Amino acid sequence: MTLPGVFEQVPESGVIDPPLWTLRYETVCYVLLALFALVGVLATRFRATLTLAVILGLYAFVTFATSWRTDIGAIDSATRFVLDFFLGGAFYLFADKIRLDLRVVLVLGVAAVATFGTAAYEAAFRVALTYGLLWFVLVPGGPLRRFNLIGDYSYGIYILCFPIQQTFVMLNPQITPGWLFMCSFPAVLALAILSWHFIERPALRRKAWAGDCVGSLMRGAQQRLTTVLGLGAAPKPQASASER
Repeated sequence: MTLPGVFEQVPESGVIDPPLWTLRYETVCYVLLALFALVGVLATRFRATLTLAVILGLYAFVTFATSWRTDIGAIDSATRFVLDFFLGGAFYLFADKIRLDLRVVLVLGVAAVATFGTAAYEAAFRVALTYGLLWFVLVPGGPLRRFNLIGDYSYGIYILCFPIQQTFVMLNPQITPGWLFMCSFPAVLALAILSWHFIERPALRRKAWAGDCVGSLMRGAQQRLTTVLGLGAAPKPQASASER
């Protein structure tokens, strides 16, 4: 997050782009997911449920039975991100069983508020947040659903805002927060638009092709691992588009 000699004369000295700090933990989650898939513990809903139960058990152990999260910042961050990631996985796994209802959103929100300041708050808050976000993006219609018709500029804004704001502060150390927002937002939005149309969307168009390549490699590795570990046969390769 730092580069020697860059942004050294600003209040947030040497800091380049704090939002990128989460990428290492996101990578850890995807690596875990790939490993679980390779060894076959996600091959059926029953196995996936057991895997989720083990993950939640490890979360509870690290959180309530050790001081690791207090003593080691990386473990605290990894614990939170892994919980969030696999909570999302649980909602995906049981999507056909979960009903998105505003009343449930409110109940979970009340439960989170009621547990504030207790050991149960973090888990209650994250369950409420996960369910509430899914309700928010999937249930309401109207203008909300038309938000991304032109382009999805949210990620570009998220990762580009800090270095651009640092640049404005470096050029004018006396700039106020209000002027900083007014000056930086057009530049951030313009770059986010370019990022979406020339980097992010073209990359997403390659997702299916990349998925086929990675999937082929994963299936080959899984066939070997499942045979060695005795976890049953790997899933059959999906038919190609031409075969369908």
